[in-house]
Amino acid sequence: EKQQSPSSSSSLPSAVSKPPILNVHFVDISKEAILKLRDDSRYMRCTIESKEESTEEVATNYANDAATVTSHVCNLALPLPLPSQATTSSSTAAPLLLKQSSADFILLLFTLSSIGSYPSSAMRNAVQNAVSMLKPGGVILFRDYGRYDDLQLQLNSVVGAQLCDNFYVGDLNIKQNHDDETSTNSVESKKGVGCYFFDINEVRDLFATTAGLEVLELEYITRIYKKKKSGSKNNGRNCTQNDGGAVERRRIWIHGRFRKPSV
Repeated sequence: EKQQSPSSSSSLPSAVSKPPILNVHFVDISKEAILKLRDDSRYMRCTIESKEESTEEVATNYANDAATVTSHVCNLALPLPLPSQATTSSSTAAPLLLKQSSADFILLLFTLSSIGSYPSSAMRNAVQNAVSMLKPGGVILFRDYGRYDDLQLQLNSVVGAQLCDNFYVGDLNIKQNHDDETSTNSVESKKGVGCYFFDINEVRDLFATTAGLEVLELEYITRIYKKKKSGSKNNGRNCTQNDGGAVERRRIWIHGRFRKPSV
């Protein structure tokens, strides 16, 4: 939103409203994952910057509001008794856990696929917990694995990896191109991690039919990544080799945006 004084000339640029104060919460079931996050230089830089937001000059400009970046160990697959008020360790501390109807946006990035198969009470609990944290009018941003993604085809070749239809637990490291959007690393590791591959109608059922959210976007996203073959064998992976000697990986994800109805 732009704010402009009535006396300002239309030829002059409008004064831009002050940027939003963000309170960001990272949640993971793994204590080791949270500790690794907290050791990351990018996370530490954000937490330092968030503390600096409470300096006198910035506090004056932002009416004593302060941005926070925090992280929590939490199992979203369990029914969570979310408080109506945030729990704090002191009057100025950041919330230790999000309260009900407190989040404007929730990002579920390759989260539900690791919980278990569909349908399951654990997966529905995770969605319900997210919806409970969301403000009326708030939006859930979702991306996860789609049916017949290249990763699923590779896991099909791993003995004992498939536990039930479209759900796998494997010991598999998959080399990726740097353009592959599922990871910033060169290896997508699935060592002992569960992974479910969704059909788009299952996602619709979880968020729209069951949770009652409005579907803003819901679609498959397909990417084909090509990498020149190094001359060695393809390690038994189910990648496609074209006539030019390049190995193709066909990634399939499901992207969605879902809005909680306003009261």
